[in-house]
Amino acid sequence: MGIEQNPAIEFFKQEYEGISKAFGDLYNVILKVFNFYLLLTALPFTVAAIIFKSQNSKLELSKLPSSLSALLLLVSFLGILITFSMIHLRMEQILYAKTINCIRRFFWEIGVGVSKKTDDCLTLPITDELPPFLELWRSFFWQIITIGIIDGVYLAVASINLFALPLWLVLFASFVLFLVHIVGYVAGALMRKRSYKIKCPAVSGRTENY
Repeated sequence: MGIEQNPAIEFFKQEYEGISKAFGDLYNVILKVFNFYLLLTALPFTVAAIIFKSQNSKLELSKLPSSLSALLLLVSFLGILITFSMIHLRMEQILYAKTINCIRRFFWEIGVGVSKKTDDCLTLPITDELPPFLELWRSFFWQIITIGIIDGVYLAVASINLFALPLWLVLFASFVLFLVHIVGYVAGALMRKRSYKIKCPAVSGRTENY
């Protein structure tokens, strides 16, 4: 039986195509969720513009109506739920990427027997050691940072207007909320890493970047 007729080859080809498509689809979903959050954060400003324009008054962050302050508070906590949703989606996407790399490794090993130059043609990883679940300082990490900052600021403004709290306590609560986003991401990534078992380690002699 030739290589092209091998059932395992056909299975991995279809698996590669399906998972590659799912990987791209998840990327778009994460982007849409993040964009939805940005639109959500603009809602209080829209409401504020309507309110203050109708009253012909200036916008003062320390003197917002209770309804607008409550909306800011709601958005800040919805941001946490959106963050955790994005983290889950990203972990699933990384799992797909690792699977893709393993299948790429499978075809690489076949290619080694056909041509000694197969390795020279590769630019993408062929190991599920990459990508890492925890991606500090990469684009997704900065998305989490952005959401955390916005949620923290919204919580601070809402708390100043709704609760008679000292400023230091308001700032502390906002900082804690910011940390919840970061800790949630790091904890989620480390839990996935701990539960994932490496099955196709890097090829000896290859230096791979991601």
